[in-house]
Formats: sequence, structure tokens, C-alpha cells
Amino acid sequence: MSSLPVPAPALPYARTPFYLALLLLAGLAGFYPSYLARLDRTDLVHHAHALTAFAWMSLLVLQATLIRLRRRPLHRAIGRTAFVLVPLLIASGLVMAWGMVHADNPFARAFGPRLAVVDLTAMAGFATFFVLAIKHRRNIHLHARYMAATGLLILPPALARLAVNTVPGVKGFTMTFHVGYLLTELVVAAMLLQAWRSRQPARPFVLLLALLVLQEIGFWAGVAVR
Repeated sequence: MSSLPVPAPALPYARTPFYLALLLLAGLAGFYPSYLARLDRTDLVHHAHALTAFAWMSLLVLQATLIRLRRRPLHRAIGRTAFVLVPLLIASGLVMAWGMVHADNPFARAFGPRLAVVDLTAMAGFATFFVLAIKHRRNIHLHARYMAATGLLILPPALARLAVNTVPGVKGFTMTFHVGYLLTELVVAAMLLQAWRSRQPARPFVLLLALLVLQEIGFWAGVAVR
């Protein structure tokens, strides 16, 4: 009597590529009216930051897909590009923050210092999550969650832009800013609850939620920069 074939064990995070792809689509949809539809009116620094952010989000989708396809060697090989991409993304973000503080236009005078503080905090959080993901690369649960945290940082500005264009009553930059952060905090809180319920590591989402709150505080503290 021949033995039955043993099924392959279920892969953890098999649906992660789809969630990350939705995250990328949310970013593209959110930034379409203010950036993608007016590329000819944007400076090179913003282009550099947008391209590196898009490349990073695409890399997250690709890497999660390779894990789902059980292509671990290729996953590790392609993952090395992150050590070039991450510094470029952070550098472009820092230059953009510097430009917002020093720009001379009504929007920059009103919100430049505040957004610079938010962006500096975001870059610090992004770098921290990336370093922690690499540190815990042999722990799939921590590695996957820290990498996801780097991608979730795109949600506040993306959802803010989507809200101002689709939700009645959302108007004014300050309200739009906080709506984007509130929606993102709800998403992260749901992920945190799911991690607790499934008894999986919740620390990455705790840190991400704390970072989002810190960014909102930084938005108000930024008025003292100038």
C-alpha cells in the first residue's frame, strides 16, 4: 500500500503580498491628483523621493511574493538591494524636509516646519524598522511585521489625500492631516489586536502606533522650529 503524499506545510503570511499590493495601490491613488497628474510641476527632489518610495513598496510586494512562492534564495539575493535603496529613500526624505523648512511660499510658511518634523520622525522610524527587520531576519514573524511597518508609513499621507478628495466635510490641510493619521492608527490598532489574539509578536505594531502618535505631536510642535 503506497503512502499518501505529505502536503506542504501552510505558509505563514501567504496573503501578505495582496495586502502590500493594496497598500501600494492606496499610495498611488492618494498621490495621483497632487503628484502623478502633475509631474511636470514637481522638482527633482520630490521625484527622487517618490521614485525611491515606489521602488521600496514594489520591493516589499516582490519579496513577500517570493516567500509565498518558496523562493527563499532569490528573496535573499534581491533583498540585498535594500541596502542601496533605503539610504537613497532616507536621503531624499531628509533633503525634502530641509526644503520645506526653507521654502518661501504661503504653504511652506504655514506648514513647512511642522511637516519637516513629521518627515524627520518618519525617516527615523523607517530606518529603525528596517534595522530591526534585518536584525530579526531569522524570525519570520518579527521580520515580516517590521518590514510591513516600513510600508505602512505611506498610509497617513495617502489616506489624507484620498479623504480630502472623496469624503464630504474633510477640508483644510490640518483636518486632512489628522484624518489620514486617525485612519492609519485604526488600521494599525486592528493589526495589533489581531496579533494579540493570535499570540504573535505585537511589538512592531506597538512601536508603529507610538510613532504615528509621536508624528501627530510633532506636527503641532513643529511651529517652534522657525
